[in-house]
Amino acid sequence: MARKQPLQVSPSVEDGKVSLMLRLDTELHEKLRVTAEQAGISLNQMVQGICWGAIENVVQGEAKRQANGFVGVQPRKKCLFFGKLGYFKEPQHELEDIYNNGFDPAPESKGEYWFGLDFTNRGVVR
Repeated sequence: MARKQPLQVSPSVEDGKVSLMLRLDTELHEKLRVTAEQAGISLNQMVQGICWGAIENVVQGEAKRQANGFVGVQPRKKCLFFGKLGYFKEPQHELEDIYNNGFDPAPESKGEYWFGLDFTNRGVVR
């Protein structure tokens, strides 16, 4: 009986890089490749840049956009969105009192919603 070989961890600790195998749709790969080529950078450089930009602006949960444009979040598994949460100067407990009295204070920042991922049922990008 053959023995299982131990999983090999990428030995790239020295240079701070880890190999990643990723499957992409053919159409997406072509769009990425062409965009990188037009920019004069490698596909690897572009994907790393996209990933850093995305991970620095990810919010766990489902985006809740109010009519006034304010972006909040509702905790929800298998959902996340990219952008920035809106926020107020006032502490949250005071805001709850304000909302209950029907007053809508002006936010310090309304936030931004770029796109969301929802893998609860359909696996969609919005």
